[in-house]
Amino acid sequence: PPRRVVVANDAAAALASGTRGRLHGVVLISGTGTIACGYTEDGARARAAGWGPAFGDAGCAHSIGSALLALAARVADGRVAPSSPGAALVPEIMETLGLDSAEDLIGWAY
Repeated sequence: PPRRVVVANDAAAALASGTRGRLHGVVLISGTGTIACGYTEDGARARAAGWGPAFGDAGCAHSIGSALLALAARVADGRVAPSSPGAALVPEIMETLGLDSAEDLIGWAY
């Protein structure tokens, strides 16, 4: 017998896996990217985000990582005080990346 194949993004797959194959409900994903997606019982779909880093997937790993690296640069050049919220992460970032100074971020990133 013929089989129906559906091509969809990972939000549909995540929702289907949590609802035993029924595309009905809402799923929120925050990983490499972000997306909020929902389906009604009659199949109507609504979504927010899921556009990728070029369009600003706020809350995804890329945006969080970029924000932390930008914070490290601002702390290094004095635009942000080392006592500011989040700045305590800068030494951890440097250690994790194996860098001796914030200036080394340039070579690491590019």
